[in-house]
Amino acid sequence: MPLSAADLATIGDIPITIRSTAFTNVYLRLDGTGVTAFSGSGAGKVNCQFSAGSPGPYEKFRLRKQADGSYALESVAFPNVYLRLDGTGVVSQTTGGGGTVNCQFGAGSSERFNLTAQADGSFSIESTAFTNVQLRMDGTGVTTTTDAGGGRVTAQFGASGGIHEKFYLALSDQRLDFAEQHQQQTQWCWAATSVSITAFYEPATTWTQCKLVNAEYGRDDCCGAAGSGVNCNKPWYPDLALRRMNHLNQYIKRALTLGEIGVELAKSAPFCVATYWQGGGGHAVVIRGRFVSNGVEYLTVSDPWDGESDVTYDNFRNKYKDSGTWGNTYTTKA
Repeated sequence: MPLSAADLATIGDIPITIRSTAFTNVYLRLDGTGVTAFSGSGAGKVNCQFSAGSPGPYEKFRLRKQADGSYALESVAFPNVYLRLDGTGVVSQTTGGGGTVNCQFGAGSSERFNLTAQADGSFSIESTAFTNVQLRMDGTGVTTTTDAGGGRVTAQFGASGGIHEKFYLALSDQRLDFAEQHQQQTQWCWAATSVSITAFYEPATTWTQCKLVNAEYGRDDCCGAAGSGVNCNKPWYPDLALRRMNHLNQYIKRALTLGEIGVELAKSAPFCVATYWQGGGGHAVVIRGRFVSNGVEYLTVSDPWDGESDVTYDNFRNKYKDSGTWGNTYTTKA
């Protein structure tokens, strides 16, 4: 789902991708190999890459808001390496564009851009150092993924909203290395998710599902045969369990937006969701990732009963497993 102008101010450190509107599945690519110090003329290589699925690390950027309201575009693969545009001599439109687009270590005047929203939801990327000069991408022939990328990225004069000068900005795919335990009893989804979240933050934790159940219910027999009995095998509140384990950040009585999901995952913070069944009852699961496929937003759901699955955001909100509705959210912290 392309980002809007309003989204740009809220995404923080969440990586984004920059996709051409003119060339299907063609993304801006930055190779900052060897760019480890400032150079007046820049270095590295900026071109295009094809991706029908998830773009690679060279196609991911972070927006860095500048004091003048512009943005610098920092590579995810090469920290502190920024997209650079030198529009010297670009004073009229030419067929192939002109100037130099490459990389720079650190963000100076040639690394600052205004992002101008277009009517189709895309943006033109305009230099602040060179008046009325926009980033231009020609992805001709870029139809497969290659190690070195392809196409040509240059600058163009007076082309805001032009066919080669428009780009969709979108959150890049996000996945955490999170392992969900299978729940050991039919009603222990809350315990499995809480212990799994604790193990994510504390790999050496000694908490187990039955130990947590004992603590929450004030019992000492749920790790034995009594664990499956009615006094131990019961539902409970994920917020209370996570609070006991010192990993509850916030209890939110609603579904999160895609932007909010991106913020949590960017913090490397898996979160718990209580989904409520149409016929009564509920279930606790963990969201450990999100991604886009064919323009549709998906969530990676770690379910302590059914295992992991990728579910569209809309389906997870309204009909998870055909009848589940996203009720409450429990964000977490280290």
